[in-house]
Amino acid sequence: MSIIAGSRLAENQHIWIGLTRIFGIGPTRAKKLCQLSKIDPNIHVKSLTDTQIEEIRHQLTATGWVIGTALKQSRSKRISELKMIRCLRGRRHAVKLPVRGQRTKTNAKTARRRKDH
Repeated sequence: MSIIAGSRLAENQHIWIGLTRIFGIGPTRAKKLCQLSKIDPNIHVKSLTDTQIEEIRHQLTATGWVIGTALKQSRSKRISELKMIRCLRGRRHAVKLPVRGQRTKTNAKTARRRKDH
């Protein structure tokens, strides 16, 4: 079992797909991380050596990307700031409605359903 940045990677997936389990890393960043670490993206996670895993961890910290828990905290902080200054986006977040101008008459049933809970 490989744990990188606090996330467990699935053993029977390619490394570039496994890296996308880390919050804040999508397919593009995962492939870039494999390229920086000089690891073939199509290698399965279970066949990685300890040195390769350490190289991925080193490159991940060297890039300076905000990922994982730090990204979640900064995102929630920005949302709470929007709520605090009472802007439209903040008010929409507060009442759990769509924030970016989507219609709510016929769509956004999920958002309206979550508001009740």
